[in-house]
Amino acid sequence: MKKQILFYAFFVFCLFNSCTKEEILPVIADFEYVIRDNGTVEFYNRSRNADTFEWDFNTGVNSTSIGPTYTFPNNQNYVVTLTARGKYGQNSKSKTIRITNKPTTGQYAFFTTSANSGFIDIYLNGVYEGRLTKYFNFGEPTCGSDGTLTINKPGGIYQLTARSTNGTTWTSNIRIVNGECTLTKFQ
Repeated sequence: MKKQILFYAFFVFCLFNSCTKEEILPVIADFEYVIRDNGTVEFYNRSRNADTFEWDFNTGVNSTSIGPTYTFPNNQNYVVTLTARGKYGQNSKSKTIRITNKPTTGQYAFFTTSANSGFIDIYLNGVYEGRLTKYFNFGEPTCGSDGTLTINKPGGIYQLTARSTNGTTWTSNIRIVNGECTLTKFQ
């Protein structure tokens, strides 16, 4: 009988102290974000019970960083999805991010360093844009510098035609990049 009591006491002890189930912690994906300049977004991962992460930025680019920073290419809505994975499964969270602060135009500046070039008329895709009436004789100009003809246009490829009053003509394709300043020098 003594052995039977000891056995039951041991059994009860095990039942209440050492035979507990492992707690299952569900994976919960969550994130916050802050939109910075020029379409750049900082992501803050708030997921729980996960140890690996995959971000889909809806641009063909993914990241496995815990909290990435990503620059979106255009002004538009993007559905960003975070998938978090852990010991007990995976979970995803999607949010729509609206990008509105990307530049929509670029600048292009034309200049000459020759005092003998005369006035230069500038045409893009056959449309008159303006006339260079001065020459630039010191240093390297920037967009908007005195002595340049600076235009603002949406990014893209344009057919440039420039005609000098002394008879010289230049033609080429130019690329205007949104948010950037590009220079062309006529000689």
